[in-house]
Amino acid sequence: MVDESLKNYIETSIFPLYDDLDVAHQRDHVEMVIKLSLSIAENLNVNMDMVYATAAYHDTGLVKENKNHNITSGNIVREDMWLRDWFTEQQIETIAQAVEDHYMASGNEPRNIYGKIIAKANPMVNCHDRVLCGL
Repeated sequence: MVDESLKNYIETSIFPLYDDLDVAHQRDHVEMVIKLSLSIAENLNVNMDMVYATAAYHDTGLVKENKNHNITSGNIVREDMWLRDWFTEQQIETIAQAVEDHYMASGNEPRNIYGKIIAKANPMVNCHDRVLCGL
């Protein structure tokens, strides 16, 4: 179960960042990535608040740039002082690394379980949304 106050913060402060992005990365995309990430994490020994936050922030860097959006997204996590209401500095760094590692085009293995979850969920949503997988 995800903390309701965290969900409220993200829905009111982070989701709006997606509203002006390209059609492939708008609010419905992040909502689907969150849902799928939580489903993947259901039977894992992980912090569901961290799963939720990782999925919510994974493409926030697109508001500033496309090429290195994953790195920019990680920096947005680190700079969001409100996250300290729910997470320790170590947890925030773990979320930031997971967000940075979600972008599979980098060719690197995610550094933590949260990065692995989002790296699995994100392309599954992309395939469902835009039939990019040749299905």
